[in-house]
Amino acid sequence: MNGNNNRVLDIIKRIAGTLYIPVIIYFVILAIARGSGLTFFGNATTWQNLIQSMAATATIAYALGIQIKNGRFDFSGGAVMTLGAIVSVYIVNQIVVNWLLFLVLSILICTILSVLVGLLYTYGRLPVIIATIGAAILFESLTLLVDNGRGISISATSALNFLGKNTWVCLALTAVSAVIYFCFTKLTIAGQHANLLTNNQLAAVNIGINERKNVMQTFVMTGFLYGIATVIFASQSASVAAVSSTLGTISTAFGAILPVYMGFYIGKFINNDALGIVFSSFAVGTLKYGLSIIAPSGYSGAYTNIVYGIFLVVFFLISHQGDAILGWLKEKIGGGTAQRA
Repeated sequence: MNGNNNRVLDIIKRIAGTLYIPVIIYFVILAIARGSGLTFFGNATTWQNLIQSMAATATIAYALGIQIKNGRFDFSGGAVMTLGAIVSVYIVNQIVVNWLLFLVLSILICTILSVLVGLLYTYGRLPVIIATIGAAILFESLTLLVDNGRGISISATSALNFLGKNTWVCLALTAVSAVIYFCFTKLTIAGQHANLLTNNQLAAVNIGINERKNVMQTFVMTGFLYGIATVIFASQSASVAAVSSTLGTISTAFGAILPVYMGFYIGKFINNDALGIVFSSFAVGTLKYGLSIIAPSGYSGAYTNIVYGIFLVVFFLISHQGDAILGWLKEKIGGGTAQRA
């Protein structure tokens, strides 16, 4: 009986560890909003916005997460998505306006672009930061050549933009990305080899793992996931413009960097960072959306950035130094108690 109780308690602790950050953020924002007279926060429209935001963030985070999990920062993600969106929508408009064609083209183009980044990194023997930044600049330049640099907009094309605006479609695309991420990182030989290479590169190579082949496999999967993220990104954007500034697309993908690390952190409680990324994306989306509505009038952008920046720093501090901080507090509290005794 005690064994069953312990197992139930362990499950409850794991679920609580996974959910406590998004739940706390949601209810804190809800309390502040209601206290400020903003009674609409928490209604059906709010949840629709939060799910759309979660889908946009999570699908990007899965692509980033595969590379980060293997010790690489891919700075080309935003450029891959931007060029992928522009080219795929342009082709769709020339052939037939169809959501399935849009999705397939987006995945195909983003996968090809990501493979090119992988080839530059593996066979060019360049540091990953140089290879991915160089590729990002190249892809950004190419956006100026497609359709004379006009960019694209599907905000008025309901046959396409529902991919990022329909709640159930957003949930479905997020679920597909989560399953792909989980299967690749946990169940495939390529994913297991990638983990071995990350943990002990020399030992992994010595037992016969082909590092170049494995790196290319991760870039293929990254591109596939960027393709799914791209249809949501393009659907939710008023327009996707050609990029005239150098590295102007970095923030497109790297806005999901916090959900990746937060997902790794809370995913440890259930040994499933795929679900962790979903919940962390919801948490970050709730935080940003909540801050945008409770911010003082006229200061929404600055207020959101300041609080979000503080939250990011505090999260990384706690997640990386949490044990040390708890140990220090216990020592101080214990020492103080001992002295008083």
